[in-house]
Amino acid sequence: MFAAKYPLANKFQNRDALERLVLRYLLEHPTAADSIEGVRIWWLRGAGTVSQEMLRTVLDELLRRGWLVTRGETSETRIYGLNENEREAVERFAREPGEHFVG
Repeated sequence: MFAAKYPLANKFQNRDALERLVLRYLLEHPTAADSIEGVRIWWLRGAGTVSQEMLRTVLDELLRRGWLVTRGETSETRIYGLNENEREAVERFAREPGEHFVG
């Protein structure tokens, strides 16, 4: 199971770790696509407390890098998924060390 592969705690210390969790999930489930709430509930299941504000910041950054794609016109209807054209860059970033969690 995804959560068992990555050490998790109750709250994230930094954005970098959350970015890697999102991307690692997508590398394991490349066809996954979900809303911000779905990402929080399903992709980060077992990851502890993640605020919607922090998650939105992370998703916006991954979009800016071109690693995610979206569909939907507004933030309420936006669906996020992996940009397969950037898979190599995503894999390189996701492999880097970066799990920084606090309890």
